[in-house]
Amino acid sequence: MLVLIAAFALVAATPVAFITLWLHAGIERNLMNEAHDKNELLARNIATPVSEYLHAARGNLSVLAMLASKHEDAMASAIRAQPYFEQVWLLHGEAEKDMAWNVRGKALGAAAGDDAAIAARVFSSPPRIDTVLHDPLGGQPTVLLEHATPGGMLVGALDLQPMRALCRGIHFGKHGHCVITDAKGNIVEHPDAQWVREIKNISAWPIVKAGMEGHHGVMRFYSPFLLTNMIGGYASVPGIHWVVLTPQPLSELTVHAKNLLRRGLTVALAGLGLALLLASGLGIWLSRSLCKVVSGVQKVQRGAYSEPFPRLGRIAPREIETLRSFGVSMARSVQQAMQFKDSMNEELERRVHAATDQLAATNARLAAQVQVDELTGLFNRRGMWDMVARLMRDDAAANGKGALILFDVDQFKKINDEHGHATGDRVLAHIARLLLAEIREGDAAIRFAGDEFISLMPNCNLETAQRRAQKLCERVAATPLRLEHAHAVYITLSIGVTGWNGGLTAQQFSEMLARADQAMYKAKHGGRNRVVVTEGT
Repeated sequence: MLVLIAAFALVAATPVAFITLWLHAGIERNLMNEAHDKNELLARNIATPVSEYLHAARGNLSVLAMLASKHEDAMASAIRAQPYFEQVWLLHGEAEKDMAWNVRGKALGAAAGDDAAIAARVFSSPPRIDTVLHDPLGGQPTVLLEHATPGGMLVGALDLQPMRALCRGIHFGKHGHCVITDAKGNIVEHPDAQWVREIKNISAWPIVKAGMEGHHGVMRFYSPFLLTNMIGGYASVPGIHWVVLTPQPLSELTVHAKNLLRRGLTVALAGLGLALLLASGLGIWLSRSLCKVVSGVQKVQRGAYSEPFPRLGRIAPREIETLRSFGVSMARSVQQAMQFKDSMNEELERRVHAATDQLAATNARLAAQVQVDELTGLFNRRGMWDMVARLMRDDAAANGKGALILFDVDQFKKINDEHGHATGDRVLAHIARLLLAEIREGDAAIRFAGDEFISLMPNCNLETAQRRAQKLCERVAATPLRLEHAHAVYITLSIGVTGWNGGLTAQQFSEMLARADQAMYKAKHGGRNRVVVTEGT
């Protein structure tokens, strides 16, 4: 009953869980895609009017410069009518000749004492349209545009309010906003008024750097202003490389998805609760009928063939009723079958003898083809060559590279002479166990001949093979074979390592065995209990 209930509950819960996860991933992905497109489009759409405004202001200053020397009255009227500048200065480098126009106050007159600061700034370091700076007179952030005139310079303090109004009119989500910086990362407009007054430089922000380099797109970044992770569109203002940002907190994008997921989970839990109730009722209904059928089968098992099967209720499932009928028929069939038991036993015994003879013949054939060394349980030479044949067929799957480790037991003859050949066999079996413990899954451990062993390591570079050989060498040296009466045989190995790269053939394998054998003898001549590596192809 419990198994049925659990099965029904699992069947109900699995699709609900998958659908919930799929919906959650889909909602979040769609929200991110929507935010990506919206933020980039907003940034690019704002960058266009900012570019048009700045270029229009530059063109307007050029027109005023044309009027500066010949039509002073016309220039004054044009300055009052133009919408781009808060103040305009006509500078000659001499205070008595300089003129200044306060556009907002409609005041026209000769430039006075403090205007010399403007002249000094312009003639020492001409202002550029890409830089926002503090007005030398009023101290407010502005952009100074300059245009040469006959004998002087026309300078205009740009009115930034239209751009700021455009930026402040952008609102999305709860904290989505617009930011404008100049080409050096100085803030022109930002929700933080203090940052605007200080002309805070944010050129170190990755999103600002990307815009200053002339790119546009969407980027995630951390905002020191809102102290949270943001996703924002960015765009470079064409022609002047100012940057427009449209950032929004990432948390705002996920709140809607979380609400939808919460509602979905509520519905899913309610559905699971209902499914559990239905599963409980159905499990009880099915299990009672099944228990009655099982009771009848147990009677047959005990040999009570003549006892009737328990009857089921009127509303028992038809399938279980069919199963009960089959149980009744089974009991009758078993009863009849038991009558032929003795005769069938004799026939069965004859067939068993025949099958035993056939199995013995099969085992004899298999014994002739055995690939495992009886003493160590490792592959023998036949098994090794079968492994090589598989590697040659599957070389592409093995990335066309591998390594081979060949080693033997140092002074093995001395071990046999001092402790006997039985102990020598135990040493070989002991080393085989240590080798099997060190190889990777997919590697082959082989008893090559006598006390020589091979570890064949497909898809393994030479450096990894060297580390594994060194580890095996150290482990064998640190793990002596314990004998009776507290005696022990201390064992060391001389190991040669080589490898292949770019495919494997039978000839290459034979050459690799020769290289590994030479490396192993170098290890012996070098003092034993060491690893020597030789490069392969």
